[in-house]
Amino acid sequence: MQTTRYSVTFHLLPRAHPDGTHSVAMTVTWHRQRYRRTLDVSCPPEAFDSTVQLARPHGAFRNVAPVNTAILDARQQVDDIFTSAALNGRIPSPADLRPEAVQPEVRRTIAAALEEFTATQSRERSWQPGTAVKFAMLGRELAACGITYLDEVNDAARAKFYDLHASHGLRNSTLSKKMSILNWFLRWCNGKGYSAAPVTPTHLRNIPRTVTFLEWEELLHLYTFNFGRQHSSLSHVRDIFCLCAFTGLRYSDAAALRPCDIANDTIYIVTQKTADPISIPLNDYSRAILERYSTGHLHLLNAPSNQAANRLLKDAAMLAQLDRPIRQVFYRGNQRCEEEQLMFEDFSTHYARRTFIVHSIRLGIPAEVVMRFTGHSDYKAMKPYIAIVDDLKRDAMQKFNEAK
Repeated sequence: MQTTRYSVTFHLLPRAHPDGTHSVAMTVTWHRQRYRRTLDVSCPPEAFDSTVQLARPHGAFRNVAPVNTAILDARQQVDDIFTSAALNGRIPSPADLRPEAVQPEVRRTIAAALEEFTATQSRERSWQPGTAVKFAMLGRELAACGITYLDEVNDAARAKFYDLHASHGLRNSTLSKKMSILNWFLRWCNGKGYSAAPVTPTHLRNIPRTVTFLEWEELLHLYTFNFGRQHSSLSHVRDIFCLCAFTGLRYSDAAALRPCDIANDTIYIVTQKTADPISIPLNDYSRAILERYSTGHLHLLNAPSNQAANRLLKDAAMLAQLDRPIRQVFYRGNQRCEEEQLMFEDFSTHYARRTFIVHSIRLGIPAEVVMRFTGHSDYKAMKPYIAIVDDLKRDAMQKFNEAK
């Protein structure tokens, strides 16, 4: 950084005011240039110490604070201007030192920055509504920590944000997501020059979540289970679930299906989440389900919301006695925890897509083809399912040893 040498001096103007005081003036000299400005304060000559260039109490003139504050503020402004110019590799001009050129520092609030961030990023990245909700929640969480301004975000503030969520007993996997959302916002703020907040990754101990899915027998049992007329809503949501389990559709995509999306015995859609165009040939199971809903509805399946569907699916799984124990191992802080639930307690729309992937790979459909059905773009997403199928193959091969 190339700095520019400069000098700042303060002195009294020769002409006196009626009360005997003289206006205080500032002179800045640098690089064969000179700038003079008269400050909005005055001082009697006998009270001005030209050595330190500050006012001293003298006689009846005792209130020196306004004079000295104006002098020190003016000096600081000049220092800031020259420092900023040096960082940008330039030499200030006299226009830079004029009062109208010196912009007061504005503290940017978290709320204002989040509003701009959400507006610009949601447009540029085509966010789904749920993403905007996450950042609205971030604003409320930072406010709960007493963090109002961007310049308050430091290591201590990050620790407070972490402790707030840890105190709620969140798992490390959820905590990591919370910190990742905060880092995403702070990186954008730093890139805009709004802040210089620390953005550090959080290294928490995590165990990959057990991939939960229906065994083939369980899927067929649910598919054929008779819920009776009094539980028509359970039969309805079961059909949507099974359609997803036999096609790999996300629940949001199944809910948005229209009659025109089905042609030539194939489903043609653009996914809701990733906006990927995909085509899925129908099989006997998915075709039979869709034939039940060949109605005049704009949305073919007339599906409930995802939250309502999850509540209904838990009831459907309980009535169908899908009660296989599901064990999950996870960390809270440095504590290893285990949790066991019956399947119907954990049951949700996510089971369907996972069920489709596991059984597709088990049936020998190449992972690359399965990815075209599901819309996955990253092969890493397939690895947990391939590992499950490999384990199932090993277990099946053990049956030869048990047949002795």
